[in-house]
Amino acid sequence: MTDLLIKDNKGNFIPSAAGENKIYFNTISKLLKYYLVKIANLNTSEVDPIMAKLPELVKQNFQTPADYQKKLSLFSSLIQNYNPENFKIFLSKNFAATILKEKEALFHSELETAKAKFDNPLWVPSINLIVQFSEIFYKANALDLKKIQNNNLLENIQTPTPAQEKKITQEEPGNIDLVENLLTSMPGKIILENLSSQFIKTEKINLNKFIIDREINDEETSPPPIVSPVTDNLPNPASNIPGKILYEKFLTHFSQSPSFDYSHIGTLNSSSENHQIQFELTKIISLKNFIQLLNKVNFFKRNSDQSSYNTWYADLSKEEKISLQTYFINSKSEVEKRNEKMKMAKIFHVDINFVEEIEANTVRFLKINFLLKKIINILQDKEIDKESIQNVYRQLVTIMDNDEQPQNKILAANMIFLQFSDESIISMIENDLKEMVNLSTFQ
Repeated sequence: MTDLLIKDNKGNFIPSAAGENKIYFNTISKLLKYYLVKIANLNTSEVDPIMAKLPELVKQNFQTPADYQKKLSLFSSLIQNYNPENFKIFLSKNFAATILKEKEALFHSELETAKAKFDNPLWVPSINLIVQFSEIFYKANALDLKKIQNNNLLENIQTPTPAQEKKITQEEPGNIDLVENLLTSMPGKIILENLSSQFIKTEKINLNKFIIDREINDEETSPPPIVSPVTDNLPNPASNIPGKILYEKFLTHFSQSPSFDYSHIGTLNSSSENHQIQFELTKIISLKNFIQLLNKVNFFKRNSDQSSYNTWYADLSKEEKISLQTYFINSKSEVEKRNEKMKMAKIFHVDINFVEEIEANTVRFLKINFLLKKIINILQDKEIDKESIQNVYRQLVTIMDNDEQPQNKILAANMIFLQFSDESIISMIENDLKEMVNLSTFQ
């Protein structure tokens, strides 16, 4: 089964390529059906045949999310009698909000499954390759290792007699001979037969690669114990991993596999914890929240209503208050700003790093807000109606707030502007849009 959610190199869950395609397909499907029912006023008997053609159209023409922008006109073949131009405008106005809902739906349905798989501390690199062959493993019979003649493994292994088996079960767990106990019941006969020519040529396994280190206290001088009991009968670890030839044959699958992320193991070191906290700080204040704060402040200033401002300010969260304070000191000198930030840290009982993290966001958000206004001015110069401009503004803020890859943000933003017949608009905002996306993508 294809993974719809995977982990990025920071340990965050993100949609896989298949997951992204599902999000985009569901977005188009939902909007198309709504358009046909609510706007074109078609009944069920008319809508169902059109929707039935959508999966095949998408399968044949839409391999990546970018295709939805480049080949949007193909949908006119499904609704050519129902004003496809109106659908294009409808899609552009509602795309950003709908795709966000579909992403949330995907996480809601798939996150627990993804956590069960990827949050396993034994999830080593290239586990995706194993998952890819999972159906073969499920169908496999017991693997008789006695038939394997490879001098890199133990030779002349004998099947334990009933008396020996009884003896094994009576021994303490730490004294169990793993090799003798497990060799007769390992899966993989079918996959071994299918790939036997590759496995025969493979080199020795380095068992050290699969031992997870734990934190060692300063008082400890001996190496950490290995969790699983290992007997002297096991082969000595070599410096090479198994499957060099197999690795080369399936290089593409291996390169797409997630890295082994130690940060998700319980014994995190302090630097990993600090990194995680710093990343979470970037999500405390959203762009939308920040803009709302600025609008409210400007409202009180225009009305010279200090009393109402004080009441409103008192109800803000600590993070919102710090965001506003860093906005107020933004134009001061570096020395003045440093002094003000020290005061903030003391007043709000937080670390100075916390204040500086929010300050960094404030600077980003001010730049994004400036670029948003530039784009709005371009639309106004093009004499775009006020309602459409407001819709574009809301959608752009939503997109910039999304935790998406930059290319997906660019794509979603470009979809908004497809509603305008003047194609020069996209080229005029292209650079500003890219800068906004870079500013809104936290590293």
